[in-house]
Parts: sequence; structure tokens; C-alpha cells
Amino acid sequence: MDPAIDRIYLAAIIIAFVVKEVIPLWIAIALVSRDLILGALIVRTRRVLEVTYLGKAATFNLLYALPLLLLAKYSLMRVFGWSFAIWGIGLYLLTGFDYASKLLRTKV
Repeated sequence: MDPAIDRIYLAAIIIAFVVKEVIPLWIAIALVSRDLILGALIVRTRRVLEVTYLGKAATFNLLYALPLLLLAKYSLMRVFGWSFAIWGIGLYLLTGFDYASKLLRTKV
């Protein structure tokens, strides 16, 4: 349940941040698309996805970046927030490709 709860939390915060113009729309589309694609692959392959440490690191970076981005009006917090966000987004998309390739290699 933990990965599912993380996805729901991230989706809710990302949508709120786009509405409040904290992050650009393209970031939200990239992150939500990754989860939708992986969700469809999991349903299609009927496999359980094993979480990797890199995936945990990606989620950690995003979860850490979100409150810092709320404090972005303070210059130092803006730097820290976007630093964690950029690393998190990169790792999140990278692990998405990794998870997708693992799901597509498994036989149904």
C-alpha cells in the first residue's frame, strides 16, 4: 500500500501546485504520465512491481522538494526546493523507464 499512497499524495500535491502556479504544467504531465503508464503496464502484465532503492530515492527527493517549493519566496529555499525537485524528477522518470522495461520483459 505504501507505493500507492505515495502516488496519491504526489498526484494531489502536483495538481495543487499547478493550480497555484508553483510548478509548470509540463512537470505535472511528465510525473502523472509516468504513473499512469506504469499502472497500465502493471494491469496488463498482472505483475507486482518491486520497488527499488533508486525508486525510493526519487520519491524521497520529490517528497522533500514539495514543502521547500512552498517556501520558494525565500531565495535559499527556492534553490533547495528546485534542487531536490530536479533530482527527484530526473530519478522519477529514470526509474519509470527501468520499471517499465522490467514489466515488459516479464512473461505473462
